[in-house]
Amino acid sequence: MSATIDVNKIIGHELPSFKRSYTERDVILYALAVGAGRNPIDQQQLRFVYELHGEGLQVLPTFAVSFLSYELFELPGLDFNPMMLLHGEHYLEVTEPLPTQGEFTSKAHISQV
Repeated sequence: MSATIDVNKIIGHELPSFKRSYTERDVILYALAVGAGRNPIDQQQLRFVYELHGEGLQVLPTFAVSFLSYELFELPGLDFNPMMLLHGEHYLEVTEPLPTQGEFTSKAHISQV
């Protein structure tokens, strides 16, 4: 199966917005999954994986990209097997520290292909 792409249909496409919530447990599991806390005496690493750390639990900024919208695989003008996807890059701007738990609404659009 060969992939077909109609760039004119994809660029500018608005993905459906969605709401998600997360807890300290999710923050810690994400940090452990990406390798934080491998050194159990490194205080810089422990602040991402231990909720009773002296500086308080902190969230890795990249945690924000872990909430995938599956609508991304159903873009108009894009016919391909998502299992063959190679993620090249994306852009995320984090303007302040993320809270250790909460709820958010995600809104996204395709600006380039």
